[in-house]
Amino acid sequence: MDTNTCLLCRGTQIEKLFSVKDHGISGEQFHLSECKSCHFRFTSDAPKEIDIAPYYEASKYISHTEDSASFVNRIYFGIRDLMLEKKYKLIRNYSSGKNFLDIGCGLAYFLNHAKSNGNEVLGIEVSEQTAQQARDKFKIQIESPQTFLRGEIKSKFDVISLWHVLEHLYNPADYLNQIKVNMSKDAILVIAVPNHNSFDGKKYQQYWAGYDVPRHLWHFEAKTLIPWMENQGFKNIGIHALPFDAFYVSLLSEQYKGNSLAILRGFFSGMRSYFSSLRNVKTTSSIIYIFKLKNS
Repeated sequence: MDTNTCLLCRGTQIEKLFSVKDHGISGEQFHLSECKSCHFRFTSDAPKEIDIAPYYEASKYISHTEDSASFVNRIYFGIRDLMLEKKYKLIRNYSSGKNFLDIGCGLAYFLNHAKSNGNEVLGIEVSEQTAQQARDKFKIQIESPQTFLRGEIKSKFDVISLWHVLEHLYNPADYLNQIKVNMSKDAILVIAVPNHNSFDGKKYQQYWAGYDVPRHLWHFEAKTLIPWMENQGFKNIGIHALPFDAFYVSLLSEQYKGNSLAILRGFFSGMRSYFSSLRNVKTTSSIIYIFKLKNS
């Protein structure tokens, strides 16, 4: 990672904003920086890619586990299951295509839902342990990022998705270049990312769970992501809220602050964020962006 140059505008005037604690796994502090030119935010002292694996320890990292012992985990799994059909229906508003590729598929619940609706599916997952769990449970083909980036997957896909994945990628432009190769003529690209310009992002600041350092390298909002994607050869054709993320993120953020009654406080904060997003989708806790290739 080049922390002296902005990923988006290539500007070199970078300022540090504040420190954020990794509450989920290590307890370490990391710095958030912002480009003075385009206001894009990123984690400026994230570990090198070769050193990041311990920060994704499967037993603690929620998208790689099925441990429902904690209340927070049960909320996460409940929201995940509730949103599967909503995500699928949203995609059907833009594409009737039958070939799905999910990058960063985790335990492959979304792919399994698409498969159960009669689609051909393939996943990309960096954790071999997680990928094998998904293969065993759902009988879905899952390949490594290296296989994808080397261009060894020759199929064309009608729907390519990155659900809370783009912010994790050390080389996002490389992924987008290969995605363009694997997109069918009328394919859509679905990207969901946290939005630090949300009500909850502004409220909780360094305690905001959406920063999730050091796993989240890049911190987007609509005014930074859309122009960057346009520079990468895509056009934005839709923007939508992930409505329940605000409740989960607010609950975690209240816990990170050490507040009493975190569940109650988080619920009311989530409600305020949710109603804010009804007025302006660009203030929702997490945003789903729909893109197509510019020449399609």
